Amino acid sequence: MRAKERERQEQEELERQKQEFLASLPERNEDDSLPTRLIAACAYMLPLLDAAERFGWPLALMNPTMATFMQALNAPMALLSAVPFGLGFLLVFIGMQFVANNPENPALVRYNMRQAVQLDIMLFFPIIIGQLGHFALAWSQMELPGLTVLSSTAVFFAMLACCVYSVGCCLAGAFPKGLIEQRRRFRFNTHWHQRKYTAIDRVNAFLREQSGLDSEELDPYLFNYSGHDAINHLFEVSSGLDSLVLGEAQILSQVKACHEHCIAKGGEEEEESVAGAGGKIVAKMLNAGIRIGKLVRTRTKIGKGSVSVSSAAVELMMSRSMQDLRKPASKVHVGIIGAGKMSRLLLLALFSKHPDIRVTLVNRSVEKAETVLQDDLVKARGGQNATVAPMDDMFDVMKQCDVVFTATGSEVPIIHPENVEGQERPLMLVDISVPLNVAPGCEDVENVFSYSVDDLQKVVQANAQKRLAEVEKAKKIISTEVGKFKVWQASQGAVPYLAALQAMAENIRKTETENLSHKLKGLDEREREAVDKLTRHIVDQIFRPIYYSMKEDEAVEEKKDKIWALKNMFKLEPIYKRGILTEGKKPAGQLNP
Repeated sequence: MRAKERERQEQEELERQKQEFLASLPERNEDDSLPTRLIAACAYMLPLLDAAERFGWPLALMNPTMATFMQALNAPMALLSAVPFGLGFLLVFIGMQFVANNPENPALVRYNMRQAVQLDIMLFFPIIIGQLGHFALAWSQMELPGLTVLSSTAVFFAMLACCVYSVGCCLAGAFPKGLIEQRRRFRFNTHWHQRKYTAIDRVNAFLREQSGLDSEELDPYLFNYSGHDAINHLFEVSSGLDSLVLGEAQILSQVKACHEHCIAKGGEEEEESVAGAGGKIVAKMLNAGIRIGKLVRTRTKIGKGSVSVSSAAVELMMSRSMQDLRKPASKVHVGIIGAGKMSRLLLLALFSKHPDIRVTLVNRSVEKAETVLQDDLVKARGGQNATVAPMDDMFDVMKQCDVVFTATGSEVPIIHPENVEGQERPLMLVDISVPLNVAPGCEDVENVFSYSVDDLQKVVQANAQKRLAEVEKAKKIISTEVGKFKVWQASQGAVPYLAALQAMAENIRKTETENLSHKLKGLDEREREAVDKLTRHIVDQIFRPIYYSMKEDEAVEEKKDKIWALKNMFKLEPIYKRGILTEGKKPAGQLNP
């Protein structure tokens, strides 16, 4: 009964805070008066003028009606073009962005300003395509004036249709739909510790204000967890269970960066500003997430085995070097043909395992090969014994190497069986290119061991299956750690009441000491300090068992019952370190609604 009564009172308090918060939110500016509609409609003059200036000229030359329409646009175009270096359009562009980002402006104006800016940005794509086409025609010495006129006309009419539709919606007081709707292209996680409804409502309001979208548009792309689910989600993310690549470790570094920001302190000159403002609970949760991410990777094989082609190629070399080459992987001489993205990833994987391994990077452009070796990430992992060579020396380099990786953009094989015949020592060829750089038949040459992308995919798939088998083990570890964190979190609920109890005891101690001050007149300053220290020590010793009791490892409900009993026994009102939102002053670092 006591637990149910406590739960009922907590629910009532949560609902009260929710209603107070919702009442305090600033109302969204829904003004749709005629001036507002006209201002919103005028936003589309920017993309229309830009399209007319760049793509409308063929129509003006061919059609008298369109020539009249273009003449009507001449005045504003001349005004914007009068500013040198095209700064007229740029200033209007920046001004519209400023209006769109001001939350005090009407939502109709903000939405259409943003959409007009996006329409104008879209014009860059046909401009770039047109320039590329112009260069291609000039290079091929072809002339296709009809194609130029047709494409310019299509772009202009498409933009004109969008603007007419949007202006019509603005004048009707409606929001244009179906043109350029903002969508969530990436996932980001935020974590808060606050009253449930206050935290969620505040952050949702903050995201609405930042995006300029209403709840109906934004909510389908958001998800939120609270309580146990939020803790479990963070721990799974830190452990790599919720990543695109199962078990990848990059997310753990992101959680570390989040933790560092969370506990960062504000400048000394700033009275209330706190850089991180994460608070004790969130900071502890992020720190626990980092610890559990490492724990899961230590106790399971969730991060073992390569799941990318480049890493799998290195793993294949390491596993087969003794059998095929009769050499340990650290002693082989590696040749890499090509200096593109795959070669860079290959170097990163290779130097992560053997920083001092001998490598020769072969490429058509020696300068590009040098650039790859000088990459900051590559240099940080190794490469002291790495050299470069031109493509003309490829076969000479191959004769000196034990392992050759091919990763070029060639559409035809560059290594054929006749190129590797007569090998005096074993040679391993690992082709990670698509299409293949190593021709079929090389594997049949004596002393040559050839592997292709298909062999690497088998390694990748096998490792991925091994990681999947470790998921259940990881979830059991996470479940245990979530329970431990919940117990610790429940114990933190006692902190405000322990602070109130300590304040009450200190008040009693001071009051009683003052009441007996007339009997202590004969004591000197040193003796008074001794008495004061004695009384403090007595109070601490009396309450010490209570403090220790709150730290005991027990069920969450038992912990809550103990806190509830402490509150009722001493009639305590909690004392919060950061104050209470309803006191009229928000703690530093709080999100604005």
